[in-house]
Amino acid sequence: MSDLLIGSIGNRRAPSREALDKAHRLATTASVLLGVYLAALLGSVAWYALNPFYVGRTPDIVIGVAFVVAAIAFASWKVAAYRLVPDLSGAPADRTPGWAAGGYFVPVMNLWVPFQIMGEIRDSGDARALDSARLFEVGRRLPLGVWWAAWLSAGIVERIHGRIPEPAMPSTGYVVFSMLSVLLIVAMTVAAILVVRQQDEGQQEAAEVLARLEAEAPPAAG
Repeated sequence: MSDLLIGSIGNRRAPSREALDKAHRLATTASVLLGVYLAALLGSVAWYALNPFYVGRTPDIVIGVAFVVAAIAFASWKVAAYRLVPDLSGAPADRTPGWAAGGYFVPVMNLWVPFQIMGEIRDSGDARALDSARLFEVGRRLPLGVWWAAWLSAGIVERIHGRIPEPAMPSTGYVVFSMLSVLLIVAMTVAAILVVRQQDEGQQEAAEVLARLEAEAPPAAG
């Protein structure tokens, strides 16, 4: 693997151990909390299926809390991972780290900026980035594409679903949109967990390769 980088390391360098460890810890935390959110969501679906006449909101509150906590953890990891991009890629990132979390809240730009930033993180974590063909491997691109497609689709479905008055007795349309929304959120969450794990592993591996190459490099002529 390192042969692909020898002689072409350019401005790439291994980030500090502190920055790498922080990103890894946040990736682990985000993965776990996304899993907790997924479990809460599926548990809520099962609860309402077994108790169709339940009128309380406890499951909804649990899901809401789990989502907020997982979203904060995910955003925190994304900011930390994006801070590693300049060192690992050897070029300035397209945006400041704040956009890694704030990009979701800017109208219109939130349709592509979060995905663009995640793509930068993915590419910076390719230890064989000089082998450009690897960037197009389906296994590396699929989870990220599924995550973003599900995110956008879930947002559209949720908007439509929110405009449908909740009937006293479940109607076909209401049930269909409810189930479609749940399926999209499940797909989005599972893909997000895969993306976090994949991109964290990629960045850690790339940093390890770069650190080894830096150690093996001959001293600069004095």
